[in-house]
Amino acid sequence: MGSIGLTRFSASPGCVVLASVVLLTQAAGADDAVDFNRDVRPILSDRCFTCHGPDAEDRQAGLRLDLRDHATAHLASGGTAVVPHDPVTSGLLARVTSTDPDV
Repeated sequence: MGSIGLTRFSASPGCVVLASVVLLTQAAGADDAVDFNRDVRPILSDRCFTCHGPDAEDRQAGLRLDLRDHATAHLASGGTAVVPHDPVTSGLLARVTSTDPDV
């Protein structure tokens, strides 16, 4: 799969909720493992797919979050939007929690 680009990300309130859910469920322990389709995908669907979903004409920054393979693909920027089991290195989490307007 080719690289996708992510140059700028706007932290919508829904994406901040996603970041919080991922962090809280990771903190809950290994017994409460996060499942992408069960725990993450519904939040992305409600809050992020408008700009980062299946519609190529509306997709921004070349980032597609509706398919796990795309969400976890290496980006043209060198990072990865979603790193399974490692939210600290996930570009998505860094962007939705950043206060820097240039991120």
